[in-house]
Amino acid sequence: MKRKKLIFLLGLVGVVGLFAGGGWKLYKDYYIPKRNAELWAERAKAAQVLRRAVEQVENLWFRGDQDGAWERGELACAEWLGDTANTSNIFLRCNPGLLQCYFGKGTPIKIETGSEHFNVMLLADYKTNEGKSRLYQVSNRSISDNPFSFQAGIRIKLQITELPQYSQEVFLEDSCHEAFLPQRKYAYGPPSKRGKDFLWDSVGRLIVFDRYLVTERDVREWADFVKLPKELDERIRRSARAPSLPSVELLPTDMEAFCQYKGKTLMSALVFDAASFFPLRLNDPLPEFISRGPYPWGHREKDSFVYKIIQGDKGQINAANCQMLYAQECQTQVTWKSFSRDSSSFAGLFQILGGVMEYLDNPLEPELNLKVSSVYFPFSSAWHRLGVRAHWDGEGHTAEHFRMFDSTSGARKEVNLDLPGGIEYFDVGFRCMREIAEERL
Repeated sequence: MKRKKLIFLLGLVGVVGLFAGGGWKLYKDYYIPKRNAELWAERAKAAQVLRRAVEQVENLWFRGDQDGAWERGELACAEWLGDTANTSNIFLRCNPGLLQCYFGKGTPIKIETGSEHFNVMLLADYKTNEGKSRLYQVSNRSISDNPFSFQAGIRIKLQITELPQYSQEVFLEDSCHEAFLPQRKYAYGPPSKRGKDFLWDSVGRLIVFDRYLVTERDVREWADFVKLPKELDERIRRSARAPSLPSVELLPTDMEAFCQYKGKTLMSALVFDAASFFPLRLNDPLPEFISRGPYPWGHREKDSFVYKIIQGDKGQINAANCQMLYAQECQTQVTWKSFSRDSSSFAGLFQILGGVMEYLDNPLEPELNLKVSSVYFPFSSAWHRLGVRAHWDGEGHTAEHFRMFDSTSGARKEVNLDLPGGIEYFDVGFRCMREIAEERL
């Protein structure tokens, strides 16, 4: 009896072993390859979906609101984008506020692949210093060992709703509002007698400058994602100005810190003049003599609308000309647009004359660090000319902190700035620039 049981058990073990061996072979030869194939197909599909979603986000990031929904009032995002009355859709390019506006309420990016439909979400995975959720994180990305070679931008994270195990973090470079300084010879300061100008050239150098002044949105994001001194943080957050308007709360040390945070330096007076003056001969990058007019839109002074206004043609004070030079008289004519397309120089610099004063780094004449031309002065003011600058001590925004030096006689002497009375706070904006290191070429 025991012998029969033993034979039965051995047979049973043999059968189980046979089936187990066959099952493992079936699993190894069929199920594993099938599962691997399905997994690779799923990964390939997820990669395709994410790639197409990234393309849509990049298109919105770099091109802005091409459909005109914001200008038609269909995007209720005043907190992020402000009002169309004081800006244009250029402001929406490379603007994380536009992404927050489009996708901040859970709106998905819809992707179709064949008969399948997928929803890709921008995740609110990022927090500001105040603990608020954001779809983006202001960030810098190093692109070489050179400390001056990195890009400023934002990081976002996308996830496929139907395949939540697949996500991708993307870096979007903030490069929409910059321009390259043409490589040629330039002159510094207002026009002087032949042979007296300070000349320099940018040949062999890649100098990039901000087309527009640094905005309220820019400095608020700085405060949102970078731990700033308490007094500066509070000063930035107290401002009720529209996000597209120039930031005017900062002092020079703050401006320098902001530009450094962006991987840049303060705009140089030399580069500002270089990008402002209209060259007499555009096809001659290294002229022996540089002749230039007082305005950035042409060479002949008498051809300018400013000259005609000074001569008594008040019909020239209109909406179009006020966007070129927003002077005192313009306040009753039209709202100043901070991202107007109408005020560009030959090099792509905007907001050159009028609007707000601008602080500049001036290595040649440090005391002449302020572009004075602004809304505080009428068209007839001599301040509305290129290369004419004053001094700001950088310690406050009231009249006693501003003064002018006249150096036309060769001897520096202080003269009256003629700031208008009754104004307690004079707005001073700024912009940044950078020189691209060779590693980026």
